[in-house]
Amino acid sequence: SMPHLADLHRPHPYFNSGMMLLNLQQWREDNMEEKAMAFGKEHVQRLPFADQDILNVVFGGNVVYLPLKWNCVQNDRMTFFPYFNRTVFYFIGWRFAPDYFVRLREAERSPCIIHYSNTKPWDGGCNSPLAKEYWKYAVQTPFYEQIRFSWRRIFRNILNGLLLGAYPIVYYLLRIRKR
Repeated sequence: SMPHLADLHRPHPYFNSGMMLLNLQQWREDNMEEKAMAFGKEHVQRLPFADQDILNVVFGGNVVYLPLKWNCVQNDRMTFFPYFNRTVFYFIGWRFAPDYFVRLREAERSPCIIHYSNTKPWDGGCNSPLAKEYWKYAVQTPFYEQIRFSWRRIFRNILNGLLLGAYPIVYYLLRIRKR
């Protein structure tokens, strides 16, 4: 569940929109683009995860959840600090399924699609256990030297990590201030 959408979001598991398989015929028949755009315009100030928040509300639970191996999310904080994340996210109101981290570890053993959701191997500084998979294939491409090293990317990655890492704390402090 996501507390920032509590009044808009019916109780169903919140999904990550980084990898989706869509029924485009149904999407068109249900005018999902129009509904998503209207919702986004109306609630733009409340959507820190933009398209992901919009789709979770607009789909209203009308989704089928694929096994995690089809969207094996690699997020440094979730990978290396699972207890910390569960504690902080629980404290501010975010909820993961009780077996989420166990299922994520299983998916990491045989991923079908690796989704680098926070730090990216090509930006530098990525500590994901599956970052080596990216480099294993990147080295075989003609543009390997272009992506191999960039201080600008490393700096941007560190800055983004600091900002994203602060999001749960800032969100919680804002919630307390509103009380």
